[in-house]
Amino acid sequence: RLGWAGVAFGVACAIKVWALVPVLVMISLLAVIRGRHAAARFLAGLTAALAVTIGPFFVIAPRAFVEDVAVAQLARVDRSRTDLAHRLNSLLGLTDLSLSHHTIIVASVGLLTAVAALSVIQWWPRAHRPRALEWFALICVAATFAMFMWPVDYYNHYAAFFVPFFALAGSLCAGRLTARVGSLLGARQRGPWLTSPLGV
Repeated sequence: RLGWAGVAFGVACAIKVWALVPVLVMISLLAVIRGRHAAARFLAGLTAALAVTIGPFFVIAPRAFVEDVAVAQLARVDRSRTDLAHRLNSLLGLTDLSLSHHTIIVASVGLLTAVAALSVIQWWPRAHRPRALEWFALICVAATFAMFMWPVDYYNHYAAFFVPFFALAGSLCAGRLTARVGSLLGARQRGPWLTSPLGV
């Protein structure tokens, strides 16, 4: 399964170079949690997928490939920096609410802090250590968020890459919180009914 996971991530990298960010997160987590052999199996699948999808283009024109795929992305810079409020508005899906710049920043900081804080708080007891998927989701949220905050330019389709990781982190947090609340109330059977409102 790790080999096929590597293949899937390799195809993602061939489609969009941004996928290298979750790839690096995955390799790091595998090496730490599962060991070097697990990371090696993942890397084997990743390498195979990249060799099949982009290998021929690199072999035919290596210099043009590097310049058009890597250098062109790094060298593309707008004249003016896209403002913070516009980026947050797009990344967190607040565009339909017609909020002021100040409100967008406050709401965005609140959403991001809530997910991070609730995750850490729920991990605090030793009996509730984070699962590998929770680490992956939260680290990818931080990494992709930083990736889209750092460049001068920003385009609205960037949100389509960030939102899945943010939704995954929020859903995992809501699911764990639901289980904890249900346990405290002694009503585990009500857990599914609490998941939706907590996730929202």
